Parts: sequence; structure tokens; C-alpha cells
Amino acid sequence: MDGPLPAPAIDTLNSRVGTSVSGLHAGSVVISTVILAVSAWHMFTSGTHADVSWLLTVGERIMAGERLYVDVVENNPPLSVFLYLPFGWLGSVTPVLAEHWTVMGTYVWTIGFGTVALLMSERLGLTTSRERWILVPAGLYVLTLLMPPTFSQREHFGVASALPLLVLAACRMDLKNDLRPRLVWSAVAGVGAAITMMFKPHYALVFLFPYLLAAGTARSVRVLFTPEILIAAIATVLHGVSLWRLYPEYFSQIVPLMLDVYLFRHSLVTLVLVMNWIQLVLGVVLAALMMSVAPRRENPLVWALAAGAFGFYCTFLIIGKGWNYHVMPALSLTAMAIAVAGARWILREWASLSIGPPLLTLVMAASVVFSLTILTWNRFEPPHALVARLRAIAPNPVVASVSGHIGAGFPLVRMLRGTWLERTCSDWIVAWGYTTLLRDASVDAARRARIEDRTAASLAYKIRMWTATPPDIVVLDPEPTASTNPLTDNPEFASILAGYTVVHAEFWGRVALKEELVSAWEGGSVMASSPGAASD
Repeated sequence: MDGPLPAPAIDTLNSRVGTSVSGLHAGSVVISTVILAVSAWHMFTSGTHADVSWLLTVGERIMAGERLYVDVVENNPPLSVFLYLPFGWLGSVTPVLAEHWTVMGTYVWTIGFGTVALLMSERLGLTTSRERWILVPAGLYVLTLLMPPTFSQREHFGVASALPLLVLAACRMDLKNDLRPRLVWSAVAGVGAAITMMFKPHYALVFLFPYLLAAGTARSVRVLFTPEILIAAIATVLHGVSLWRLYPEYFSQIVPLMLDVYLFRHSLVTLVLVMNWIQLVLGVVLAALMMSVAPRRENPLVWALAAGAFGFYCTFLIIGKGWNYHVMPALSLTAMAIAVAGARWILREWASLSIGPPLLTLVMAASVVFSLTILTWNRFEPPHALVARLRAIAPNPVVASVSGHIGAGFPLVRMLRGTWLERTCSDWIVAWGYTTLLRDASVDAARRARIEDRTAASLAYKIRMWTATPPDIVVLDPEPTASTNPLTDNPEFASILAGYTVVHAEFWGRVALKEELVSAWEGGSVMASSPGAASD
């Protein structure tokens, strides 16, 4: 019979552990404190991720009366914006920056859902109180420090809110288990799963695979119709209906736009072997542990987390961009599954622990996870000197960019306390469309015409806005790129851009000022007479 062992039986297995509970407890507290301290230092002192900075700006513009998908264009579903609205509001009514509220909110969200999931797993006999002292620091590391640049991203929130339902999926692997989830747990898990799917509909795979595994293990289709699944389904459907009624532009404008310009992707070989080889290594490690020290009957939680990680990884491959924050969810659940398997095995074998394949496998997994943090350790160092200098000559500047990258304008514009002139975070409609036409020779005539029409409309809007309100500061790509050629090659827009002088360069972009501000740029090194000259 497949299914989790009851907690008393597992505790009996662990009774041979020679390490005292107090010693394990103390070590867990110390390690957890260090992890949180390092994470907090990094998150509060480094700059904000460009995506998060933009979404905070979108929220503030909505609170100011602008219409989402009309006056301000975002390519993600509304929840991606509404998630950050409370932080933006708190930033407007308190002396604390919205960015810092976002960091605090991320800690509350991730640690909150993680704690609920851990308590549920203990009450349902999936983990023990002794294993908790290994899982707590491991979970904190994964949720707060695994890939620092992805902190506060929507995917980060989505991983945490998915955890309770994955715990219940593990519990559902045996219908004969007397320990059944409380209805309130089912409600929390169902709503959490629905939130995860609201960020990206593809994330339904994260829950589909574990519950199919649970249904097969329990040999009952009733597993697919449990309260938490029904609650998640109802919440997701209600969200979809509300989205259709309140934001029809998302379906009529944004979805067709994304289908036209967002479909360029890397090859499967590049995604698996080059851009995400760490997931491949950790996946092999996890599979080895599942087959050797974490059989489904003894440790179903490992299998549920592994199935969820596979769902996240499938989403990563479907989207095909290869970006770090797209693969972070799969890496997070894979690392958690390895931690759960390792905690059970270490405590069971501690008295006779010896160097062997299981221990070496766990050491390798820990090394790879730690190396992932080191490899992705990228502090968004705020350019304080540049910001101070720009604010001295333009205290509340109007800022715009000529770039297909969101990082050209964000988080700089928020640091300047400036106003973002554009209705999009960058010229992504133009840049992605032009890139699609360059890369994909199979684009049909109708799609090509749509892309060209959208490019023309974006260009006309940009010219209109820059003419009505000339930006004080313009950020360009670090080096001229072909993706913005439809803008820079247009004579009318080029004549407007000629009125700006590049005065500073960073790895994320070149800063240009309008002519009347150049004289106030004390000691600035003028790189070229105009952005056009720099391009030449």
C-alpha cells in the first residue's frame, strides 16, 4: 500500500538519532538567523529589480487614476500589478519607501506560506518535529536567498503560495490515511494555488502533475475532486470572469500583441544544456535520492515537491526565454525536495552515518545549490552619485528611454523621484516586434502587417508624447542595437533625439540630457554631440 507513514512510526525510526534535540534546535536557530541576516542585508541595501520597480510605478499610476492596459500598458495579468499596490500605497502614506515595503511584504508572504506548509506537513504525518530543525533553515535559504536577483518577483510569491497545496497532494496519495486535512487548510491551499496560477496560467501544471501522481498512487480519481482542488478551480474561474469583465483590453489588445511579438524563444537544447544546466544536475540528484532513500511510501512529500518542480520546469521550457526568474520556481521546489529527502535520511542514519553514495549525493546537491546563489549573486548597486548629480540639475525630472530593455529606465526613474513619460516600461513593442521579424523567416504576411502596424502606432505615440512633454533625461542602450532601428531611423524622431546629449554611461545604459540641462552638468564627460552621433 502506498502512502505516508504516520508520524509516530517515523519518530520511532528517528529514535536512534544520537544528536540531542536541543543541539539540533540551537544549530537550526543559528543557521536560520545567519541566513535571514545575509538575505535582509542584501535585499534592503541593493537596488530594486527593474521588473518590480516598474510594477510599483504602474500601481502608483493606477492609484492616480490611469487605466490599466489603456493609459499604461503592462504585458502581464492584472494580479502582477495588484500584488504591489499595497506596497506602493504604504510608500505614499509613510516615510518608508515602497521598495522597502515590498521587501518586507515578500518576507511576510514567503515565510508565512512556508510556515503554514511546514505545520501542515507535520500535522499530516509527512514530516516530524525533529526534521523541522533541518527543514526550517533549508526552507529559509530557498525562499529568501537561493537566487537573490529574483527576490520580490511574481514568481517568488508564486512558489511560496504553491507550497500548501503540494503538501496536501502528498497527503492525498493514500485515501486510507486517517489523518485528513482540515477544511481551513484546504481553503488556504486552494486559494494559494489559485494565486500562483493567476500570475501565470501555465502554472496549472505545477498542481496537475502532483495530483495526477496522487490519484495514481491512491488508485482513485476522487483525489482530483478534493476540497482544495475545487476551491482552487472556483477561485481561478472567478478571477478569469472578473478579468474578462473588468479588463477586456487585456484579451482584445495585450494577448494578441503578445502572441505576435513574444513568441521568439531559445532552442530546447540551449535551454536545457546551456541556460539551465544547474536544474539538470539537481534533477538527476533528486531522482537518485527518490529511488534510493526516499521511496514514495516513506516520503510522499518528496515526490509531490518533485512533481511540482517538474511542472514549473515544463513552464520554463514552454515560455522558452531562459531568464533566471523563469526557472527559479523549478529550482526552488527541486532544492526543497532534496532537503526533505536529506533530512529524513540523515536523522535516520545519524548513529551509523558513513561516507557513501547517499551522503556524497547530498553534499553535491548542497554545493550546487550554494553555487547557484554565488553565480546569481548580482547586487543592483544604486548609482547614488549619478542620481544625486542628476537631481541637482533636475529635481523631479521627466524621464524616458529609447531601449527595448526595462533596465534602461528602471529603477533609475524611481530613484530620481521622476515621472516616467512612457506608457510602457520600455520600447519592447517595437524592439520585440522588430526582433521577431529579423529572427523568424516564417512570419506570415498577416502577422508581419500587424507587427508593422503596432510599430508605427508606438512610434507615433512616442513622437506625440515627446513633442508635448520633452523628457529631461533619456536613457539609451549601452551600445546602439538594431532592435530600436525603427525608432532611430525615423527622421522625425531622430530630429527630436538630436536635441539630447549623452553625458554619462553605465553598464545598463547611456544617460542623455536635453540641451538646456547640459551646461548644468558639472564636470560631466560629453561622449558625443547627440545620441545619433553616438550611433554613427
